[in-house]
Amino acid sequence: MNLEERIQSDLVAAMKAGDAAQRDTLRLAKTAIKNESVAQTRPLNDTEVEIVLARMVKQLNQAAEEYRVAGNADRAASELAEAELIKTYLPSPLSDSELGALVDAAISASGATSPQEMGQVMTALKPQVGTRADGATLAALVRSKLTA
Repeated sequence: MNLEERIQSDLVAAMKAGDAAQRDTLRLAKTAIKNESVAQTRPLNDTEVEIVLARMVKQLNQAAEEYRVAGNADRAASELAEAELIKTYLPSPLSDSELGALVDAAISASGATSPQEMGQVMTALKPQVGTRADGATLAALVRSKLTA
């Protein structure tokens, strides 16, 4: 069962159980996946679905922060709960040591020695890391290792 089918199955289960919060969140996820599929004019594979879901999590976390700043704690909590539900469909994040080892390996493989060569390292890392690490965190780690 691929990731999209798993989301559909869980959506049906949430509807049968009467879980409105889970139902609504999974419907949003299915809509985002469908929109991306239409934009690419083909069905998405699991990796592409993970990218869509990771984007959703990032957007939900940003919205929660904006609601928190605006003083709407209830809505912020709702957005965070939706993000947590979507995260259950993503692979577990890489630990700091795993990420550091991947960065070190990519730096040595590319032969990069300065921050100007950061693009080569990031290009090599992106397929290995996928959605298991935030791009900004990854870039900061690569930059710090190249400047050291």
